[in-house]
Amino acid sequence: GPNLLPVLADVVMRWRRHRYVFVADVEKMYRQIAVHPEDRNLQRILWREENRLEDYTLNTVTYGLTCAPYLALRVLRQLATDEEERFPRGAETLRRDVYMDDVLTGASTLESCRHLREQVSSLCMAGGFPLKKWAANTEDLLRDVPLECRLLPSADALLPAIDHAVLGLRWSPTTDEFALTVRRSPGVPPTKRSILSQTARLFDPLGWLAPIIVRAKLIIQATWLQQLEWDAPLTAEEARAWRTLEEELPLLEQIRVTRWFKTDAAEVSELHGFSDASERAYAAVVYLRTVVDGQPNTSLVMAKTKVAPLKRVSLPRLELCAAALLSKIAEQVRTTLDLEASRVYLWTDSTVTLSWIRGHPARWTTFVANRVAEIQRANPDARWQHVPGRDNPADCASRGVSPRELMEHPLWWRGPSFLAQDPAAWPTDPGLPERTEL
Repeated sequence: GPNLLPVLADVVMRWRRHRYVFVADVEKMYRQIAVHPEDRNLQRILWREENRLEDYTLNTVTYGLTCAPYLALRVLRQLATDEEERFPRGAETLRRDVYMDDVLTGASTLESCRHLREQVSSLCMAGGFPLKKWAANTEDLLRDVPLECRLLPSADALLPAIDHAVLGLRWSPTTDEFALTVRRSPGVPPTKRSILSQTARLFDPLGWLAPIIVRAKLIIQATWLQQLEWDAPLTAEEARAWRTLEEELPLLEQIRVTRWFKTDAAEVSELHGFSDASERAYAAVVYLRTVVDGQPNTSLVMAKTKVAPLKRVSLPRLELCAAALLSKIAEQVRTTLDLEASRVYLWTDSTVTLSWIRGHPARWTTFVANRVAEIQRANPDARWQHVPGRDNPADCASRGVSPRELMEHPLWWRGPSFLAQDPAAWPTDPGLPERTEL
């Protein structure tokens, strides 16, 4: 069947909107779904208890079948449709805030969140899906949850001090912060295969570690340029660069990212995106700026990086590619967070790129015209502005920084300092060339 899974990054982003949140797991999700009797003969297994070989028919959806994820999610969708009249908010949660058997949702007020939790629980039970491993960022949401159904089944641990695994990230209910997990393979000699494997283990769905991962990407690209075999030793320069990076990777587990965006308490909500390119890579990063009680607050939402093509491309064109990447993720964030009515500011430190974007695509060569048209189509209402290079956080991701530097890097985690000021103090555009062809 079709892929019914939502985008994992979108589920996490939506979860960050709410002040009060909870998580829960569907208990034995596949085993709660019966297979039609006519199809059960397609699920037969042989089982030997002692000497006697027995033939069994599996009556429920079985883990490992290609169709199992589709069947499970399709049943949840049908349950939401069937029970929507009784549990409207719960039905919406099943459609948008469930990733496989994980439920992540919340609300702006405690009372609303408590009501939502009751609806989700009752809706799931109506379909025979009990929810377990409940956790929340406030103990008031867990007081009437049975001990055996909580993440930690103990009366004195309403808010567990341990981190809770949430879609591959670590979340602390006590501090309401995210953390990241770094899984290393110590003692493995650096080769193209081992570096690619170690980089893939850095699970980072929202790009918070983009300035680190881009360094690994560049090392991997270098091994391809050198035409090294998968298990051949790296050159001395690349091996030294990888070991330096690998030694500091455990420091990333000390990073904490605040979960709540403060959007449901904000007077103003704006998206600010930044793009940048170097000769070897380009990057885009998006922040959410909210104003609560007159105080601006900026949160890192999402970032992406790409290495430059092997065929040499001019720096202005790479800057344009970075702007095109930014337009894509800015639209993704805007749609996911339901910010269609909010202002979107997109920043670049390239005056050439600004000149291209502000002109009609027909004025430019094919390469430029295609990307300008894509940018203008994705974000027709966005305000493209110039940011000085020193204030561009995307510079961190296009060139890369070390894990030690990233731990305390306010430009990356909070964006440029001018976002904490009144818009009148923001950078103004320099004079742009009337015509630029590169």
